Amino acid sequence: MAVPNCDRAEVLHGKQVAFFRKGREKPVLVFQGHPGNETDITMDRIVVDEATAQPTTNGRCRFYGSAEGGVAMIVCFAAYGDGDNKRGAVAMMHVTTG
Repeated sequence: MAVPNCDRAEVLHGKQVAFFRKGREKPVLVFQGHPGNETDITMDRIVVDEATAQPTTNGRCRFYGSAEGGVAMIVCFAAYGDGDNKRGAVAMMHVTTG
C-alpha cells in the first residue's frame, strides 16, 4: 500500500489531486478521475511515483470543509492492480483555512 508523507497537494477541480513530498518537484501520488455523484472525484486512474497510470477500482477523493468555509481536509484512496497484484493507495492532507 502506498501511503506517502506529503506536504502539498494540487487540485484540478473534479479531475485530479496530486500529492507532493517535501523537496520533490514531481508528485508521489496522482489520483485522476471524474466528478462523482456521492464523492467529489471518483477515481479512474492512479499514478504512483513516476510509473504509468493504472486503472483503479473503488477509488474516491473527498473534500471536507469547515463551518467557516474553505477546505479543511482532503482524503483520497483507490485500489489498483489485478489478480494477486492488488494494491492500494491512500493520501490525506489537512489544509488550514482562512
